[in-house]
Amino acid sequence: MFNSGLIEAALHVSVLAHASQRRKNSAKAFYVTHPIAVAIICAQCGVMDECVLAAAIMHDVIEDTTYSAQEITKMMSEQFSCDEKTIKSITQMILDLSEIKKDDAGNKLSWVVRKTEHLKRLQSCSDEVLIVKAADTYHNISALLNDCKLSGFEAATSVFSTKLASLKWYWKETLDLLLSREKTNTLLQIEARLQRAISEIERLEKTNDKNHSLSRT
Repeated sequence: MFNSGLIEAALHVSVLAHASQRRKNSAKAFYVTHPIAVAIICAQCGVMDECVLAAAIMHDVIEDTTYSAQEITKMMSEQFSCDEKTIKSITQMILDLSEIKKDDAGNKLSWVVRKTEHLKRLQSCSDEVLIVKAADTYHNISALLNDCKLSGFEAATSVFSTKLASLKWYWKETLDLLLSREKTNTLLQIEARLQRAISEIERLEKTNDKNHSLSRT
């Protein structure tokens, strides 16, 4: 399937960059399990381009670690001899997938401002970038659904600093971006997965609300 060291290089960068990070889920899994899972989801949905899979593996490196695009380029070129044109394409995808967390003055932007700005940029991104973003969103929701089974709906959703209503807004906006694109088999597959995951969260939310109502009667 692969004929270069791109995937190995991407894994090397991602493992190093996320080494000290953990997921918010109940298992407190090593963070790097998330980008690897995103790449697997992309492949399951039909992504064969190893540049896209490499970008998926490193999609949170610039946004959530101290590593810069320049450092990624240096590591991939010097340690794995990846060609300049390929690295440039991958790092641009990672940049497109990354939120801007601070303004020009270095002040931290609010969650809503960050998400709104990123959604606006995603409107003009490539299908490949949007597929990775959708896979990212799908895996985050899937992890939440798994935690709902393990610890219950309220306990699972309480770990987020953002309200569930805001999260659902962001998920649905991402889904709308998918729905607006000309359909390919890969887009259809990830679109269907994301729709099912959002619907299941909403079903659990309604069940939880109903149980609360019954407990008060």
